[in-house]
Amino acid sequence: MRDVKERADPALARTFPHAPLDASTTCDDTEDARLKRVVGARLFPNERPPERIGRYRLLEQIGSGGMGVVYA
Repeated sequence: MRDVKERADPALARTFPHAPLDASTTCDDTEDARLKRVVGARLFPNERPPERIGRYRLLEQIGSGGMGVVYA
């Protein structure tokens, strides 16, 4: 178990050598992403991006995250 924690986050393993590996130190955030989509859809059901931002035409969304959305 310790080996898994060291590979997942070496700084965490050095700082808290006896801490158990739990959900907060794993790399699987699938449930978190699903929850964000569900809440976002309920809060902003009809929110659509504009067709243009300045002189740029939006073709498609290619990514999103904590810092915003990326369009092609």
